[in-house]
Amino acid sequence: MRPNRRGTGLASLAFLCLFGLQAVAADPSCPDAAVPLSALLMPPPKSDSAQTKAELQELLRLQDARTPDQVKHVREDDHRTVERFLGGIGIKVENLSASARRFFDCIDSSVRHSVHEAKNTFDRTRPYRLSHNNPCRL
Repeated sequence: MRPNRRGTGLASLAFLCLFGLQAVAADPSCPDAAVPLSALLMPPPKSDSAQTKAELQELLRLQDARTPDQVKHVREDDHRTVERFLGGIGIKVENLSASARRFFDCIDSSVRHSVHEAKNTFDRTRPYRLSHNNPCRL
């Protein structure tokens, strides 16, 4: 059974809108989340654990199997925009209003802050730094 990308994307967008609207309504300066993301996530495995080694091998396998089109898509994903996100779930956007842009900027700011906090809390070494013999590459 193939996942319904549009349905999943719309559900995700609705989730973001509901919780994002609460944040905007409470404080238009996009406050930090009440619960840190790191408190909701399990800590990652140790760098020398069997799980991390298996993950690295899987990443290298996927890397070797990817196509030039997949590499192009990954590079384009480095430039995150609302239009690209919505386009990926089949919603074409010509122009966003100033209020819609502000709303999505607020979500982006909150997400970036939460992810940064979690990354700093766990301080997990990036996969490409774990192995000098088999580096991950783009």
